[in-house]
Amino acid sequence: MTWGINLSGKTSIIILCVLLAFSIYAAYYFNRMPSEVSSYTTVCRYRGEAEFKTVVAVKPSILYDNRTVLQPGEIAYLNLVKQVVVSLQYRFTCDKPINYIRVSYSVEAVLEAEGGWRKTFTLTPGKTVDKPFFEENYTVNMEELTELIRAIEKETGAYASKYTYTVAPHIHVEASTPEGPIDERYEPKISISITGGGAGKRLEFNVLDNSKTGSIVKLERRENTWSFYWLTATVRNMRTLSYAITAVLSTCLGISILRALKTPPPSPIERIKKKYGDTIIESTGFSKIAEEDVVVRVKSIGDLVKASSEAVKPIIHGEEVLEKDGVKTRRHIFYVLDENVRYEYVIEEAEAKPEAAKPVEEAKKTVRLECPYLDKKGGKCGKLAFGHSMEEAYSRLERHVAKDHPDRLEEFKKTYGGR
Repeated sequence: MTWGINLSGKTSIIILCVLLAFSIYAAYYFNRMPSEVSSYTTVCRYRGEAEFKTVVAVKPSILYDNRTVLQPGEIAYLNLVKQVVVSLQYRFTCDKPINYIRVSYSVEAVLEAEGGWRKTFTLTPGKTVDKPFFEENYTVNMEELTELIRAIEKETGAYASKYTYTVAPHIHVEASTPEGPIDERYEPKISISITGGGAGKRLEFNVLDNSKTGSIVKLERRENTWSFYWLTATVRNMRTLSYAITAVLSTCLGISILRALKTPPPSPIERIKKKYGDTIIESTGFSKIAEEDVVVRVKSIGDLVKASSEAVKPIIHGEEVLEKDGVKTRRHIFYVLDENVRYEYVIEEAEAKPEAAKPVEEAKKTVRLECPYLDKKGGKCGKLAFGHSMEEAYSRLERHVAKDHPDRLEEFKKTYGGR
């Protein structure tokens, strides 16, 4: 008999192969995805802010209605300005409690000519405070500043159309919070520029970098997730699931292949009935063929189907059992009757020999003898001796009598004849 894989086995194997290929791809896909992702999270925010205020003192004049202080937004002409008071207020704020803070700062002034010379002054040497704020005031005498500019122009012979006086604090903040340490440097600025020519020279004020924000961030790791419509799961779980499905499908595929290989293919008769069952009529016997009838034996069932189609006659199936050389053979005859012509297609199948029944061994008989004597208490002893023969049973009972009833041994031998 030829072994093979039937159609249903092939279908299940194909389906399992497709599912296995998909699971292997899923395992590859999820294995390439990181199981964890990293992100930076802001845990603390802080801000350093410097506020500069200026007060311009002027000489009594017709222009300013003999006032001595300019109002905000008024033009400050150099010839009328006596001095400028610069007020610096610094404050450090944080959205987390501050366990410790130290603010170190120094302030310098820089006078420079546009595209030319530069001169630095120290207004405040290094200071340290243990609080998140401080305040400083500086007075700029414009008459002295103008004389200094003229002296430097005379020395250098260099003249500029614009001079700038800059107040520049250098601030260093060190603080400790529950989320971590803070170490920030901050350099706000305010500049006073002298512009214009002749008696039309005036002052312009400009504040730079008056605030600075910062934050403390922490690196956080979390499980990477994968989503598909309403389904959401971690990549780690999907990876494990794909491995498990791959293992299960591989096992099922191996089992299906083994079962399919062990399942015999359908017989030719089964294949014919499955394919042409709608055109075949089953019969219960055969009628005799008349002498004038012509029997045409075709090579295949396909040829018989053609004959049936051309003759517009059904295919009749009958079978009979023959015996050749002691072997029973089932003979299947498919035929079409077209008037006096009979088209036949014959297939023979040998029947499998039934397995010979194995002889059943006859159960061995067991002989049982009972001791007839009394025990020490006066009751019946009743000891049983077993054997496969009478002699074996007597021998075992004799050993019992010799041990437990030695005074009755001679009587036992005379009565029961020994062995």
